[in-house]
Amino acid sequence: MPLFEVRATASFERRLRKYASRHQDVTAVYEEMLRVLAADPYNRSRSHPIRPLPAFQRYRYRKQRWRFVYSIHDDVVMLDYCDLRRERTYRRQG
Repeated sequence: MPLFEVRATASFERRLRKYASRHQDVTAVYEEMLRVLAADPYNRSRSHPIRPLPAFQRYRYRKQRWRFVYSIHDDVVMLDYCDLRRERTYRRQG
């Protein structure tokens, strides 16, 4: 049973749809990430590719060439951003 509810911002959903139409692998990575974040978004088990981003008060999930940035509010994980690994991936989003 999941301990956390995982939600996505509208901009996250738009970006994910855009990437899914061009990159087949993002769907599998996204589904795995949802399972992980519902159970352990803080990575207390230290068995997931999750790191805190202290400057942004967010977390990063890194899998293969994909980067997902999210924040945690009580028992809700809010997916904020997704991108391919590039130099601009971690720049602060407006």
